[in-house]
Amino acid sequence: MPVRRLPGPVPAGHAGSWGAAGNVFRKLRSPRSVPMEAFGRLGQSQIGANGVAAGTISAGGTATVTVGPQGYGTRWYPNQVSVATTTGAADTSTVAFYLNVPGPGGFLGQSYAGGGDQPGFAIPTMQPGDLLYAVWSGGHPGDWCQVQVIGPMDALIT
Repeated sequence: MPVRRLPGPVPAGHAGSWGAAGNVFRKLRSPRSVPMEAFGRLGQSQIGANGVAAGTISAGGTATVTVGPQGYGTRWYPNQVSVATTTGAADTSTVAFYLNVPGPGGFLGQSYAGGGDQPGFAIPTMQPGDLLYAVWSGGHPGDWCQVQVIGPMDALIT
């Protein structure tokens, strides 16, 4: 059986050039979008990464981080809220929590351990447009801060 030889080296060409495309360019088309009507069933899962938001403590020691559900038909049923900063347990900052209005009308509660805490207070069902505000004060400038909402959520699926 004769030995089959491979062709010699292929000359280099510029990426994105006519030669690199095999001398054929095709028109790219966007994939068809799924119509809204296709999302008719309700599925339940954990809020997970959808409920995480982060910010940076300003030079004045304050930060405001907001998080809330997004998407038509989405509902959150928060069980727990968790906060943390870069400094961690040694951080003496405080965090105030507000629902929809960062002021007296939306006050939920406060944590005196802004570096890492899971304060316990009841948060009603949240839907798109609702926001949970976490407002840090007395933090270390430049620290990263994070709030996480934990619990189940409903979302529309196909």
